[in-house]
Amino acid sequence: MDAREAAKHLIQKYVERGDSIESLRSSYMGASAPHSYDVFIGGYMSVGDKHWSNDWILVYRDISGKEVNQAFKLQEIYDECKSGQARLL
Repeated sequence: MDAREAAKHLIQKYVERGDSIESLRSSYMGASAPHSYDVFIGGYMSVGDKHWSNDWILVYRDISGKEVNQAFKLQEIYDECKSGQARLL
């Protein structure tokens, strides 16, 4: 699973059950697994020493545990999930 797929995986189930983007945005949810991925809605990323609003999904490590430090627009990932383009594991 690459960083973009990890971002999709974080919210896919919530989109499928009908959660709004506003609900996801206000949740600041995240997922983490030891020696594996770290994905969160909004937060701090040390790369560029920047705080990201909850309009972004931050992926610190992908499923292989590789540090990726990438940010994706929540709206874009939400729309992809909504249109069925996202793949679940």
